[in-house]
Amino acid sequence: MEAAERLSDNREVMVADILKNSGVQALAVDGNISAVQEAVDFHLRLLADYFN
Repeated sequence: MEAAERLSDNREVMVADILKNSGVQALAVDGNISAVQEAVDFHLRLLADYFN
């Protein structure tokens, strides 16, 4: 449960870090990575719910 709480509390920072370090931004059309950002956020929420 502690892991789920930390994941939830830091989700926005984690999403930004994942996007920065994954190289996705280089593949984005017109710099738009919102769909990828939403997908990463969604899956991090699922992971936090799984541990909760």
